[in-house]
Amino acid sequence: MNRLKKLLFLVFLIILAYGINLFLSPSLGQFEAYTVTKVSDGDTIWANNEKIRIIGINTPEIKNKEKFSNEAKDLTKSLVLNKKVYLEKDLEERDKYNRLLRYVWLKKPKKINREEIEKNTLEGILLSKGYARVYTFKPNTKYRKYFKEIEDKAKKEKVGMWKNSEKGSTRGN
Repeated sequence: MNRLKKLLFLVFLIILAYGINLFLSPSLGQFEAYTVTKVSDGDTIWANNEKIRIIGINTPEIKNKEKFSNEAKDLTKSLVLNKKVYLEKDLEERDKYNRLLRYVWLKKPKKINREEIEKNTLEGILLSKGYARVYTFKPNTKYRKYFKEIEDKAKKEKVGMWKNSEKGSTRGN
């Protein structure tokens, strides 16, 4: 009987640890495969006749001729144009301009962590190269913590827009 109690207690601890882990880290969302047909700028793409605003980042504006706007657009093009990507919704479907709001994954993730986001999301790559700033708005903040860590690393390494910046600043929340 004592052995059974120990086994049940161990099972309970495993379930508890698993449950806490699920609660503390973002879970895998649902992913829709799309082929990107157009890149408007670093944070806006087109797929399936839909204009998509990439969630969580803001890149320099081409129309305002901001520094690094062309680099952001060129990197976005090289990573996603005419390629299959996996779009993930957060809480809101569309923004006030009727654009789809989505995270852009280059491949479906097996788990969610900073490394996976930095290497396999368009947002993470743009942030790590210093071509984007964290730019989140509630309620679409699922990956904000990870995006902030990636941006902080780019600032520390002084890449892209952070090259000549002492601290840099971010816009948004």
